Amino acid sequence: MQLLVGSNPTPQIMKRYSTFISAAAILVATSSVHAAPITILDGNFNNGQGGWVETNGGDGSFVYSYPSSGGNPGNHGVIDNTGGGGWGIWISNSNFPILLADLGLNAGEIYTFSQDMKILSGSALGGFKIDFFSETTANGSTGDIFPALIGDGSTWETYNFDISIPTGTDGIKIVPLWGADSSVAFDNITADDTPVAPPAMIPDADFEAADGSNWEQSSGGGTFVFNFPGTGGNPGGYGEIDHSADDGGWAVLVTSDGAAIPLSGIGLTAGQGYIFSQDMKIFSGTNLGGFKVDFFNGAAPNGSTGDVYPDLIGDGSTWETYDFQINIPESATAIKVVPLWGPGSVVGYDNIAFSTVPIEVPDITEIPNGDFEDGRTSWAEGGNEHTTFAYETTGGNSDGYGVMTNDGEGFGIWVGNGGVGIPIAGLGLVAGETYTFKQDMRLLAGSEIGGLKVEFLNGFATLSDSGDMRVPLIGGGSTWETYGYQVSIPSNANAIKLVPLWGRGSSVAYDNFTINTEAISVPPVLNPGFELGSANWEQYSGNGNTTFSFPDAGGNPGGFAQITNTDGWAVIVSNGAAIIPAEKFGIIEEGNYEFKMDMKIFAGTGLGGLKVEFYDDSEQGLGDSGELFPVLIGDGSTWETYTFEAFVFDGVTGIKVVPLWGSESTVGYDNIRTPGPAGFAGWISGFPKVGDQTGFNDDPDQDGQPNGVENFFGTDPSVSSQGLLVTEYDSGIRALMFTHPRNADPAPEAEGFVYTWSTDLEIFYPNDTENPDGTIVDFNATENPGGGSVTVEASVFGPVPEKIFVRLALPATGE
Repeated sequence: MQLLVGSNPTPQIMKRYSTFISAAAILVATSSVHAAPITILDGNFNNGQGGWVETNGGDGSFVYSYPSSGGNPGNHGVIDNTGGGGWGIWISNSNFPILLADLGLNAGEIYTFSQDMKILSGSALGGFKIDFFSETTANGSTGDIFPALIGDGSTWETYNFDISIPTGTDGIKIVPLWGADSSVAFDNITADDTPVAPPAMIPDADFEAADGSNWEQSSGGGTFVFNFPGTGGNPGGYGEIDHSADDGGWAVLVTSDGAAIPLSGIGLTAGQGYIFSQDMKIFSGTNLGGFKVDFFNGAAPNGSTGDVYPDLIGDGSTWETYDFQINIPESATAIKVVPLWGPGSVVGYDNIAFSTVPIEVPDITEIPNGDFEDGRTSWAEGGNEHTTFAYETTGGNSDGYGVMTNDGEGFGIWVGNGGVGIPIAGLGLVAGETYTFKQDMRLLAGSEIGGLKVEFLNGFATLSDSGDMRVPLIGGGSTWETYGYQVSIPSNANAIKLVPLWGRGSSVAYDNFTINTEAISVPPVLNPGFELGSANWEQYSGNGNTTFSFPDAGGNPGGFAQITNTDGWAVIVSNGAAIIPAEKFGIIEEGNYEFKMDMKIFAGTGLGGLKVEFYDDSEQGLGDSGELFPVLIGDGSTWETYTFEAFVFDGVTGIKVVPLWGSESTVGYDNIRTPGPAGFAGWISGFPKVGDQTGFNDDPDQDGQPNGVENFFGTDPSVSSQGLLVTEYDSGIRALMFTHPRNADPAPEAEGFVYTWSTDLEIFYPNDTENPDGTIVDFNATENPGGGSVTVEASVFGPVPEKIFVRLALPATGE
């Protein structure tokens, strides 16, 4: 296996969010004339493969070839996916960024890139992508761009892409994309070094152009009519969306005929907040229209404000100006301005404007509209036709709530904050720590509750995600319940995206997205027993056919992970492929460390294995332990525990734990145990069943003994146990004897214990202290033979009360 886990050069290639608006900021032309086209290194394939790196993944079949004739003209390259499935690409310049300076290009400008293509078989055209870099750090991407077919695709045609290069970029990677189930030829990949002039303002913001020629008109699911009267506006011409049919669906206008407007051309700056305004008037009906801004980095979607519907001014029957505060993400380079329909109404739009004077943007301190009191506002919808979305104003927990309804196929998601990353600092979160994310859910129909995914970002670059987290249904699911998820923030993340997940074949209500900002102690590897299915585990495979599954029964015990491999390689990666700080494993110096994992062969003869990857403070890979495949225990058909010894050298500050496939076999994986941190945190991490109740004062088993006391006793904090057990009362010597378990090596936090006593469970007195009635209790402890427990003699002096209560108190708990 050559590809380092987590280092897929285009890991976002199969992850896309869909919104109502087409998100491609691309102007496709067929006959542009360019002043100075520059051929990208090996862009004409005259050197055959040259510097092109062939990369593919998923369950697909790809053949790459480099014919010396038949191109446009001469040599060309071919990606053949007629076998279907997966994804396949080339990456330019041997997978190293090409310096903009070498191409004569500048960051912050728009340039036209071109690529000749021809379909050899099949019907799908190939595509194009550019990944942006600052030195060697990813700086964004255009996303996958598949242009409209010219003719039937059977002849060589030049496809042009106007690409906005983000500021801060000094290098790019050119990435031609496969044609699904097709064989596609590529040639003459070039860049024009003459910048494309950006628009100087929002085109036709006053709707004076005839027929709305500058406005893209899009709708779906209902009957809508778009009109552009020349009179009756505020003043003159205006735009109109007529939904008098009142039959549901959606409709929008998109500025600049659907093309994104570069911020640099209209005097706006990323990372700032501005006031936008839009005049509106209701001509019939009762619902006002709305407003939205979609953000882009280059041509790649980079979030959205979500649909914003302002409060009505008066009865809406007169032209009024509505203001909207728009906060532009730091990673955005362009925007689309999108007026929204008024449901069941005829609404007019005019004079869309903005102030170029920035306003103060406060930190985001909670999930925007996390309680759905403002309907859809701040929630970007994603999925396909199999999932629908609704927003109710009453009946939530309480009041407003959101609904996803899925028919059993496809998927559906929301993305919080309009799809824009939320800085973790304002939320009170710290990179490298673990927190409990919560969401209220209720089943309205069906049987599968929704879930949650959290994506981690550094700036606007996606680092990894938590994986799809789905927790067991609480009760029958018919009542509002709060579901919690443990989420570890990578040490190099500074922002997150919150992504609620659909319930397959179900209608699920969602409300109250919150985060407990108190960090919790958890095992370094999250979901180590796979009781939460695939949550926190990323899956990668290549050069073969592999399936991943996460059965909820049949493990050792309960849930487990399963990799079925026929050829090639396959892995699952801990903590959503995030780098885990080495100190969380108790790894603070060079040495050998033990990792353990249960495995079982379900089919075939090849046992799985384990690899530990190493990283430094800058998140750069430092190598790994090598692929460790242990000797089979027995015939492998039963669950067995395998031990892996990994040598960790100086300089390693980050870890990934990576279970490995079993060659041409089906292998199960369960109960991954790793070195852990010292002290109480290390001890509590060995009890995954406590969930998020990992605090010193938490009591997950509700037995009256907080975790700190359980550590002192040496008992399991997830299983109810007896505390101080009275064994005898000797009236002759007036002494009460009781016993309790004792940990031979308690955590430092659990040291310094004392026994206290009370007659009323309200006021407790220390050892050998007199109460107002003159009673004194003196404690003397004796360790029992063999260790593990202590017997305490509590001698009573002075008046003997009717009742005496005794408790053990630890300084850190007071309990």
